[in-house]
Amino acid sequence: TAKREKTELVVVPAVNNTRTCSACGHVHGTITDLTFVCQGCAKVWDQDVNASANARNFGLNTAKIGAVTMG
Repeated sequence: TAKREKTELVVVPAVNNTRTCSACGHVHGTITDLTFVCQGCAKVWDQDVNASANARNFGLNTAKIGAVTMG
């Protein structure tokens, strides 16, 4: 656990994770396919890969400013 490892725990909000391009940040309307094609930069993603990249980016960008330190 984070407490045992004395590390930070970052809670990632699920809002728009699948609808936001992790490359350029463009937010799309409803996503109806498992393949995400960005209308902003034309990047093609698997929807789950895009969503997980958004979660990773959120965690990396907030770890220094808003993370909860356990321990």
